[in-house]
Amino acid sequence: MKIIHVLYFLAAWAMVDLMALVLPLDIAVMATVMAGIVWHVYQEFWGDGKHRLTFTNVAAGGLGIWFATAWWSDYVLFGLWAFWVLYVFTMGLYRAFLAGRLKGLSLFMCSPFVVVAFVVDFIAQMTVFSVVFLDLPKHWLVTNRLRAYIAGPDNWRRRLADYLCHHLLDPFDPTGAHCDSDSPQLKA
Repeated sequence: MKIIHVLYFLAAWAMVDLMALVLPLDIAVMATVMAGIVWHVYQEFWGDGKHRLTFTNVAAGGLGIWFATAWWSDYVLFGLWAFWVLYVFTMGLYRAFLAGRLKGLSLFMCSPFVVVAFVVDFIAQMTVFSVVFLDLPKHWLVTNRLRAYIAGPDNWRRRLADYLCHHLLDPFDPTGAHCDSDSPQLKA
């Protein structure tokens, strides 16, 4: 897999996610497909020739569209769960890193998953969590949003953020306090 395939995947996912905030999901998907077609026609006739239409490019974009569609159509059942599973996996890597056990080749091999986790976190923060909390994003990542709500006035957003942090995030964070700590220390 080349980096261009990852970029096609993320671009398609982000386009559908962002358009689905203001358009029906099927229109967002069709607009993303049309944008991909226009992009490749432009590249074929007027571009630099580096971004040719290949099966792998289409597959990467299609997979991104599929993930975005699954995220929006059943985001309570699939999207948020998948986001949480990615978080749990990343915290496992983080625990190994803090313990000094993630080094060399294993650190290198895990790095793409951490990058994907940050990108998914950013996309979720800008799209789905803006809908969940009925509030425009003021931070880059979901954890920063949750921390701000926990530190804010007592309302439904604070209670929801507190619940998410203490019941879904803290048990898997190596520090034991995902939303409460900026200084990571491995908890025994």
